Amino acid sequence: MEERTNLIKRIATAAVAVPILLLIFYHGGLYYLAFICLITVLCSIEFFTLAGSEIRKSRRIYVTAISLLLVVSAFFDFIVMSLFFTFLIFLSIILEFRKKDFSDCLQDLGMTLLPLIYFGWMLAHGVLLRNISDGGNAATGFFYTGPGDIGFFLVVLAVSCTFFNDAGAFFFGKSFGRKKLAHHISSGKTVAGLIGGFFVSIVSAFVVNYIFEYPLPMAWVVLYAVIIAAVAVAGDLFESTIKRGVGVKDSGSLIPGHGGALDRFDSLIFVFPCTYYVSLIFFYSMGQII
Repeated sequence: MEERTNLIKRIATAAVAVPILLLIFYHGGLYYLAFICLITVLCSIEFFTLAGSEIRKSRRIYVTAISLLLVVSAFFDFIVMSLFFTFLIFLSIILEFRKKDFSDCLQDLGMTLLPLIYFGWMLAHGVLLRNISDGGNAATGFFYTGPGDIGFFLVVLAVSCTFFNDAGAFFFGKSFGRKKLAHHISSGKTVAGLIGGFFVSIVSAFVVNYIFEYPLPMAWVVLYAVIIAAVAVAGDLFESTIKRGVGVKDSGSLIPGHGGALDRFDSLIFVFPCTYYVSLIFFYSMGQII
């Protein structure tokens, strides 16, 4: 009964969220930037809640603020983001020099640099992915000249493959799952779920590619789908590792049927950077400078 109720909540949440997300992805710009910033803040809050009350409020605010600034810097371009990220790393280390007691230095640095990388750096690639361009090359089809653009297509591809991979893994795992994938990290993950998730991810990639009038060759569709599915699983397992370490099931209860924001977007945190760099490789292989 509990599983059925949870499934109904998931479906209801998706029915409300999907149209809103598509509008945000479609319009891009400041709307999309605000969306990524919101995810960054929510995930950061949940992360520090999991980390425990011993983490000082000043450090929580500082890390959340610089993660947000890093995401915003990505709105300009990759070079700006990289320079700003390097500056923030140096700044965070230098600030530790002010301390008189260094007994917690490693823990404090870990609680600064880990969330900065996990949320700021990784999610900033979601902004880079949405803002990716084709260097002005003209072509026919939705991919270049339709109501969206390349970034819109890539974000929809990344999110679709990620979410459908998760759904496929859930249903295949429940139906055919016997052998556990990583029982010491997540008892619900099964090998059958992994295979099912990969299959559904590939199908969803072909559907998205069809809707956007075939911007990718078939081989690249499969490559994108497989990489996104694999990285999505890694992102999910990483968050499960954190939760297992502190002994909780969910990072929060913000999203009905899904838990917290970190529970829902843990996979995308890993998927955005990988999709961005795969896209760079794809465009360079096509002879396009981005």
